[in-house]
Amino acid sequence: MRFYKNKQSEMLNMVAMLLKNEKEAVSAKVPALKDFISEFIEKHDKVQALKHWNPNAILHETLQKKSAKEAFAEVILKLLSVVRAANYRNKNKPAAEIHYTLWGLKKLAAADLCKVYVDAANKIKKIKNVAYYGLSPADLRDAQAYYKEFAVIKNAPAKRKRDVATKNKKLNDGIKECIDLLEHTIDPLMRLATEGNRDLSNKYKAKRTVFARGFGRPSDAEVAYRKSRMPKKNNAASI
Repeated sequence: MRFYKNKQSEMLNMVAMLLKNEKEAVSAKVPALKDFISEFIEKHDKVQALKHWNPNAILHETLQKKSAKEAFAEVILKLLSVVRAANYRNKNKPAAEIHYTLWGLKKLAAADLCKVYVDAANKIKKIKNVAYYGLSPADLRDAQAYYKEFAVIKNAPAKRKRDVATKNKKLNDGIKECIDLLEHTIDPLMRLATEGNRDLSNKYKAKRTVFARGFGRPSDAEVAYRKSRMPKKNNAASI
């Protein structure tokens, strides 16, 4: 039988449905199948549970982060504008980040943007009369609120990607466990259980066979997977 990676889950779904319907019939002839089928169904249910997640969750959190970052950058620019004006007559050379543009702030990495804010906020504290430069206590509170909000969500997409990677690994491991169970227990016993019942035997074999896509060029991943399933050739040079 051929197992193409992108079709294994579909195959398991069809086999699970067939085994659920025929469990009592095949177990009457081979009692061991009752336990093996129950174990397979339990593993398959876990695989199905792992498949039900929202694929748009990462996109949503990424957009949320982008929106918050843009608003946060505008707040930082206000602080930097005041720092720049207040330090105009300062003999010390002003820090480079004071001259950031809004576009430059938006292009910064999230961690670097937070550092620029913290530095600007500390410089603002040293200015005696910020109201003189157009900043009110409410503006400073808003800036701190933006910072706290952005600090919370800045790592959300990356964390979600790690969670998805972990879930995908569990999903792939679960599929492999289901297939191993079929290959080593249910497949050989189904030959005995369906002996004399050609119709059921053919149905089971049809469900267990995974065909490649019939039309169009297969993906690079599928081609690589097919090659990995081929017997390795002996490349030893002949003498």
